[in-house]
Amino acid sequence: MLLLACIIIESIITYIQPFLVTKITDDGIIKGNFTVLLYSVILFLLAKVIGAGSGVLRSYGFMKIHNKMFALLNEKMFQKLYRCPMSFYKDKNGMEIINALQTDIQYLSAIFDEIAAVSVGAVFQVLAGALGLSVVNKNMTVLLFVMIGVKYGIVTLFSKRKRDILRENLIVNNQFMSWLEEQVNGMREMKLWTLYNFKNKELRKVRKILLDSYQKNVMWDQKYSFCGNILDALVIGIIYLVGGYFVIQRQMTAGSLLAFVTYCGTINSSITLLIDVKYYFAKIRPSADRFYTFLNREEEPALFTKSVNNYMDEQGKTPIIEFKDVKFSYDRQKKVIDGISFQIYEGEKVAIIGKNGAGKTTIFNLITGICHPDSGVIKIEGQEIQKIGVETIRNNIAVVSQNPFFYNASVWDNIDLGRKYSKEEIVRSCRKSGADDFVSQMKEGYETILGNGGQKLSGGERQKIAVSRALLKKAKIVLLDEATTGYDMESRKVSMKELFPNQTVIVVTHHQEELEGMDTIYRLHQGEIEKLNRGGGK
Repeated sequence: MLLLACIIIESIITYIQPFLVTKITDDGIIKGNFTVLLYSVILFLLAKVIGAGSGVLRSYGFMKIHNKMFALLNEKMFQKLYRCPMSFYKDKNGMEIINALQTDIQYLSAIFDEIAAVSVGAVFQVLAGALGLSVVNKNMTVLLFVMIGVKYGIVTLFSKRKRDILRENLIVNNQFMSWLEEQVNGMREMKLWTLYNFKNKELRKVRKILLDSYQKNVMWDQKYSFCGNILDALVIGIIYLVGGYFVIQRQMTAGSLLAFVTYCGTINSSITLLIDVKYYFAKIRPSADRFYTFLNREEEPALFTKSVNNYMDEQGKTPIIEFKDVKFSYDRQKKVIDGISFQIYEGEKVAIIGKNGAGKTTIFNLITGICHPDSGVIKIEGQEIQKIGVETIRNNIAVVSQNPFFYNASVWDNIDLGRKYSKEEIVRSCRKSGADDFVSQMKEGYETILGNGGQKLSGGERQKIAVSRALLKKAKIVLLDEATTGYDMESRKVSMKELFPNQTVIVVTHHQEELEGMDTIYRLHQGEIEKLNRGGGK
């Protein structure tokens, strides 16, 4: 209601201001009536102040709408990023994705800020101005709107080309940001291999492409602005010429001409703003298309659980994990997993060995729902994985990967990722993993910020923090993918079997000592799986 009230007030003021100008000119100045002149000027100034105040309130109202839309779009973006399959992130880096999406959100949010504020107010001002124009001189009003129609046609031509230029500019900008992030991430290699001069030459090339695209965009805006200014000047010039002729012929007064010119300026600027909206939409169209495409990308399976009957094997037991004739390939090309079947029971300790690239980590990705089989069935506790929902699966699994991710946050926050546990529980898990030995020696202890990607930690320390996460979670299933990478010999004496005595543990490893005490060992080779031993003997 406040927005509507402000817009109506501004429209009324737009309508009465030119009449006050006529009053000041004809009845005050020309007729020499100072009293009329004084009161008319006071009313004119009061109208200006009220109009300006309404404009501020209107802008505030639309700013609140803009903020709500910005928050909503960011929430939609974050939700979609979470639901996108990991394949979406395979060929894109984080900066490229975020830079593109935030650019799109800023453009789209502006629709509900400056664009909405300008457009809605301009519509009412055009209506008020048109009414005033028709009262002053109908013939000149027709002439004005004919010239505005010509301007609309010119803007339409400029808008089509602008859309293409912006689409190209978005692509080039993303490519530049992607290249720049790659150099930052690879700074260690750049230093070790003294690649500065080589990479600087690359920078000049990608920078030139970006600046050429930027220049094309800016110059097109300048061409548009130049044509618009020339046309506006032409409109005002013709109005003065025709209106002056009518004054000379005594068909209208000088005050009426000034009123008409005032109305003309208001209407012309308001219509120009409305026409510019078309040009602005040409600017945001590529962003809108890209954001819409992103929101409609493929998602991971639905995050829900259906009621499914548990499967029992011949011995009347339910395997906690079962693969049945599972096949998988990346990009539907070479088979990484080719029809494997196996069962793992609750509490079992299982090792999976094989050469690099044999598909060991892929099995973990299939269990956690990061990847999905081309064919075959995967069950968790007797339920088919696609019917359970990925969040339900992952809530019951703890993963320690070879290269765990670390947030630029404290030790507390990097172990208790969801902030669900007490500090006592965190310290207890660190003591079991051995992480407390070095964390307690840090100057700020568990409050220590680990840096971007955990840069303040050594390889073994990173793995012990990751193992602490798994211990804290107390999940039914623990997946250890080369979890002891970077461990020293002393640390290796504590086996994962001892750390997770009651959970089902699956270990991927190249270290022979970690195979001791495993209930079952599987070997992956050329997409097939082979059971080597069970019950500790070969």
